[in-house]
Amino acid sequence: MGDEVRRNEKSGLLESLSSDKMLKLSEVLSKLGVSYQQIDKKKDDVFKFIKTPMNSDEHSLIFVNKSDETTFDLLVHSRCAVVLLDQKWGIEHLNKIRNVEASIFLVENPRLVVTQIIRLLYPDDEQYFRGVDSTAYIHPDAKISSSAFIGPHCKIGNCEIGENSQVHSFSIIKDNVKIGNNVIVREFCLIGGCGFGFVRYDDGHLERIPHIGTVAIEDDVELFPYVNVDRGTLGETRIKRGTKIDHYAHIGHNSTIGEHCIITAGTVFCGGSSVGNQSWVGVGSVLKEKISVGDNVTIGLGAVVIRDVENNAVVTGIPAKKLREEP
Repeated sequence: MGDEVRRNEKSGLLESLSSDKMLKLSEVLSKLGVSYQQIDKKKDDVFKFIKTPMNSDEHSLIFVNKSDETTFDLLVHSRCAVVLLDQKWGIEHLNKIRNVEASIFLVENPRLVVTQIIRLLYPDDEQYFRGVDSTAYIHPDAKISSSAFIGPHCKIGNCEIGENSQVHSFSIIKDNVKIGNNVIVREFCLIGGCGFGFVRYDDGHLERIPHIGTVAIEDDVELFPYVNVDRGTLGETRIKRGTKIDHYAHIGHNSTIGEHCIITAGTVFCGGSSVGNQSWVGVGSVLKEKISVGDNVTIGLGAVVIRDVENNAVVTGIPAKKLREEP
């Protein structure tokens, strides 16, 4: 389903729920298909704003994603109307949270649920664009979906760009790049540029190795400003479905990033390195060339990974060492 269709559905849902912008949380959760447990129902579960516990008021919805021993005091001193709490924690502390004046809802993942509600309330958080800006350069043989957006001052080579994908201002997409559907390439990105590879002659001077490979970016990927993705030397560099890559990350030639990964700011993937599905790579991390990181791996902030990492591991440090396995 395209972003525009989703936005229209959410706008219609918001209008149908309340004309005066006061929303009833039980109705919102039901419309979103979220399972919940409401505690005692001793107060109306209506709210107008989503705020943090520290700046909430009597019209606010707040949430606590990871509850601990400080949560109860936080709730007692909050002026909020409605609270979303982790279901497991809430059941374990049921007697205590019944003393909170606000209307309490227990859900499995409060942060995810709040994200869904915010998207409902603010469907135009980022305006969706279509068409090609008049200042963009487009290669005559480029295959660009009619539903895609190409922003101001972009340079688009002989490539493919799929449905509902967006390329924002000043980004460059080189030849031999294939971008899937619902991809967002934010400002000042370079996709498919030349990889950094040289060979040395006997007399010491360097010869650049031509990179004649490709880049494949699968559906639902999002690249934040100043991300660089090098094309493969002879093969491909691939970013798989649903992965999100933060500012100033460098994805070297022939690297592969799995599905639904989070690659945070300043990360460097040296040539031929790879990471599996649903992994998290911390800010400023470096992955040595040609190493393989498994699925569901967490790489700590600033880690330098010089050896292969198996599935489910948590690694950190310089050089990166294994701390533990995720349960």
